[in-house]
Amino acid sequence: MKNKVLIIEDDALLAKSLSANLNYIGIETAVANNWEEGMRISTENPQIALILLDYLLPDKNGLEVLELLKETDNTKNIPVVFLTNVNDTGIMQEGLEKGASGYLIKSDITIDTIIDITSQYIEVPEIKIG
Repeated sequence: MKNKVLIIEDDALLAKSLSANLNYIGIETAVANNWEEGMRISTENPQIALILLDYLLPDKNGLEVLELLKETDNTKNIPVVFLTNVNDTGIMQEGLEKGASGYLIKSDITIDTIIDITSQYIEVPEIKIG
């Protein structure tokens, strides 16, 4: 069963925060700090149900990584949501045309937004307090 979120984000603090928040509510995550690591994890791990992809990565931009993901048999059907500070409608439109499932601006979102997006692709465990 696919139940893991892959976070491809070169900002280690943000990646750790996203991962910790998702782990806290019971969502398993994997983190890649560059596109090569992200490609390796996504192709080797059949549990990946969603990829949160930063647009600005060292050596490749998110559109280039998205193209690679969509051309690879093991990853072509995994939903990819851009998570970026690049607020550019042209890039957003191109990403959606190339197969991205969403485009989120980091400064405009909260962890609740990430959880809501995640819950569209995997079952989010109910949090029981007390």
